[in-house]
Amino acid sequence: ISIQTELCPELPEIHGDKNRLKQVLINVLDNALKFTPDGGVIRITSAGEIESVKMEVIDTGHGILAEDLPRVSEKFFQGNGAVAGSGLGLSICSEIIKLHNGQMQINSQLGAGTRVVVKLPFYMQ
Repeated sequence: ISIQTELCPELPEIHGDKNRLKQVLINVLDNALKFTPDGGVIRITSAGEIESVKMEVIDTGHGILAEDLPRVSEKFFQGNGAVAGSGLGLSICSEIIKLHNGQMQINSQLGAGTRVVVKLPFYMQ
């Protein structure tokens, strides 16, 4: 699996719980690695927007069934064909991002991969 990065060198400062935000990134990357087959690509990007910092993790993995997509961030939900796990990872990520006044969006197409977008407001004085 190839991991590519397109990271903005200068992003606005965000304030939050460093360990919880790290937990989000680790979980999203773990899912991308778990569901991307050998030879696939995972792309990590970051960018500054008008009032937020945006991070994306985009993979060329198996993707998520359309009927499962609305429920993937529910506690204990495991979609059809899910790899064994607790079904808590994306639910916890979603809650952490909400507690930071941010947004998490998951887009996916079966057979074409998944894109997870996290937006966090930056600190304004």
